[in-house]
Amino acid sequence: MRFDYSHHLFPPGLVLPAFVRGLGTDDVVEVEAKVDTGADLTVIPDSARGQLKLKPCGYMLCRGAFDDEPQRVPTYFIELSLDGTTYTKLEVLARPRATLLLGRDLLNNFILHANGPEEYFEISES
Repeated sequence: MRFDYSHHLFPPGLVLPAFVRGLGTDDVVEVEAKVDTGADLTVIPDSARGQLKLKPCGYMLCRGAFDDEPQRVPTYFIELSLDGTTYTKLEVLARPRATLLLGRDLLNNFILHANGPEEYFEISES
């Protein structure tokens, strides 16, 4: 998959379209997915969680983006589609944000090549 850098970010960054679906439902939400190699886990926008009426599947202690102290936050199972490929039963967090963050839990399955000077990136399954 090859994508141009998004100029909605400053500096321009790695963003691609994604489709989020709750398990066992036909409802789908389209979101922008930001490649974030610094994120341990994939995070969906809280608005997508609400639209899909996702129910927590578990809880996780998280810190960093949330606070310096670990916080117990709910996790959710989703299906995530990127460029026609669907990843099922992906456990994610939901936070109040505009974009989905593709974290290393999913990115570690890919080969990522970012060409900053030419402002494009390629992502392919390993």
